[in-house]
Amino acid sequence: MIIDDDNLVFTEYDEQDISWGLHNKIHESLNIAYNHRTSTFVTKTYPNYPPRKRILCTLNDKIIGHIAIFDSKLIYKSEEIKFAGIGMTLSVKPFLNLAYQLRKRAADICAEYRYPFAIGRVKNSERIKNNLSSLVTHFLNIPLIGKATKSHDWEVLAVYSTRYDKKYVDEIMRHCIEAQSMNIAGEVF
Repeated sequence: MIIDDDNLVFTEYDEQDISWGLHNKIHESLNIAYNHRTSTFVTKTYPNYPPRKRILCTLNDKIIGHIAIFDSKLIYKSEEIKFAGIGMTLSVKPFLNLAYQLRKRAADICAEYRYPFAIGRVKNSERIKNNLSSLVTHFLNIPLIGKATKSHDWEVLAVYSTRYDKKYVDEIMRHCIEAQSMNIAGEVF
């Protein structure tokens, strides 16, 4: 289903500009969408690793979509490379392409901030991979293992294009595939 609704509003927020009340609404929405499984992330990670930006989609002043952009670093050949993490995606049905629109907007913001690439977790299904093919340059089947979160068997890492040097990003991704890991800001993908 394609969203064609004049009442949809997409709003970008810098994290420090979000009120406490809006934070509560965001976390209530995330908890509903993720069947109350976000508490581990919120309690262990969020206080130490807040997003840089958030994009909210509202319909009649109700949150129906959310995505967050995080500053991250990858260790590659003893060099720290800044990239973006894209996560905490919320998309309320029946708006089936809302998650795509949120990810597209997040990738565009990452390009504005000149991140070489952005990484997020998505369901490992052909339908989702096909839907995201215009945004994603690589799908990495590398497990996420960390203190605050871990991936599930059904997830894959999606590497989003930010219109940067594709050869450079391809080289980094080949390295990560060979190493079967990514060392990211104290967490390992």
